Amino acid sequence: MFNNKAKKPDFESTGTVLAEGISLEGGNIKGCGSVRIDGIVFGNIDIDGDLIVGEPGLVKGDITSNFAKIYGKVEGNIKTSQSVHLAASANILGNLDCSSIIIDEGAVFCGTCQMSGGERTHKFPSQREKRLQEQEVV
Repeated sequence: MFNNKAKKPDFESTGTVLAEGISLEGGNIKGCGSVRIDGIVFGNIDIDGDLIVGEPGLVKGDITSNFAKIYGKVEGNIKTSQSVHLAASANILGNLDCSSIIIDEGAVFCGTCQMSGGERTHKFPSQREKRLQEQEVV
């Protein structure tokens, strides 16, 4: 009756492509569907769909999408409702906020990662809780 399987990214049927050699300066991209960036974007990207930044691609701005697969360079924060995949050629200078992450060997990531969304299966005790637990044992 209910399908509990999470949606998989659809990187095969990209709807919009900003081709290599094309740049968008001082503008933001906002919309629905899958987008591939092989050019240069100086602005924020807010996509209700899947995003690929190709190996020649450069984004200087924040990214918001459902899924993101990064082969190129991003100078800004990336926030996804699902997962982020940093390919071996990726170079990220910014923070990540996602439900899950894949980082291939060779990828460069300089920032912090916050895993949000999705249920936590394990809660790490605070320092105060640890001290109380130690006192109970003694």
